[in-house]
Amino acid sequence: MKTTELVKILDEIFPPEKACEGDNSGLNAEGDREVEGIYTCLDINREVLADAEKQGCNFIVCHHPVLFFPTNKITAKNNTLLISAMRKGISIYAAHTPADIMEGGINDKLFRMLGGGIVSKMLCPDGIGRVGAMTGPSTLSALSAKAKAELQDNHIKTIGSPNTIITKIAVIGGAGGGDAVNLEYAKEAGAEVLITGDIKHHVACYSRELGMSMISVGHYESEVIFAGIAYELINKKLNGKIKVVLSKLNTNPFN
Repeated sequence: MKTTELVKILDEIFPPEKACEGDNSGLNAEGDREVEGIYTCLDINREVLADAEKQGCNFIVCHHPVLFFPTNKITAKNNTLLISAMRKGISIYAAHTPADIMEGGINDKLFRMLGGGIVSKMLCPDGIGRVGAMTGPSTLSALSAKAKAELQDNHIKTIGSPNTIITKIAVIGGAGGGDAVNLEYAKEAGAEVLITGDIKHHVACYSRELGMSMISVGHYESEVIFAGIAYELINKKLNGKIKVVLSKLNTNPFN
């Protein structure tokens, strides 16, 4: 299968029209024109490139784009991974915000992993987050313990009384805690808690003023499920036409 053919298929799975404005989703780099194997992962680093090559894969589907910001030049200092991938003939496709927003994507799965039942509302105007009733009520403390177990995250923090009864949750994978407006959306939607990552100090303080609880999870821990989601969706779509490998590497930058 040619790279151009695979990109069209991936665009069907992760619709580019769902991407947030300015998001660099889609084909980030084109290597060899003939695809020999597909490797799914969250992030790309040197170990990932080496493992993909070892597994016989020359096409990587990742969540986070290699190029996050507009650039007018590629340099060895700032674009080592991109240059290395191109030299190895490895193509890179980033399914970023489309995988956050789409049905069956990261936030859908995260919502259900954390005890959500039926999604009643998309949390943000762009559709990234999810809000809905839990399958059964919980305390903030018990919900935090569930998040710790489900996400294998040993560094979870909570904001609010541990005994607060939670019946409705709001979830945003990744960096949803960087903007106080997401907290307001969750409050307006009737959620008692917002579960997200990268919570800024001023947002945490604001949550106490609003009377909203928060559960702070790791960015990596809340999104690493992307690799498995992509693996399953691509395998199903290709029906065995091309080898698909699920990354087993831990690419979390934090110790």
